[in-house]
Amino acid sequence: MRSKFTFASLFRLDLLGALIFLAVSIPLVASLQEANVSYSWNSGVVIALLVISGTSLIAFTLWGRFLHKSSTKIVPVLSWNFATRRGMALFA
Repeated sequence: MRSKFTFASLFRLDLLGALIFLAVSIPLVASLQEANVSYSWNSGVVIALLVISGTSLIAFTLWGRFLHKSSTKIVPVLSWNFATRRGMALFA
C-alpha cells in the first residue's frame, strides 16, 4: 500500500545533500564538456571547475557520513551503506 504524503515527510528530505550533489555534478560535466573544445585542459576555467567539483565531492561525502552517524530523521541522498559496499570499491 502506498503511503500518503505528509508535511512531516517533506522535512525528511536531504535538501542540503541534493544541493551539494548538484555542486559536484554540474561543474564536473561542464568542465568535461568544455575541455579541449572551448578551453584547453590546462586552462584556469577547466581546472577551477574540476577543483570545485572535487571539493564538493569531499563535502558531499562528509555530509553523508554526518547524516549516517547522527540521529537526525533526514534521509540522505545516497545511503552510507551504498558507499561502503565492497562491490562499489571496484568503481572508486
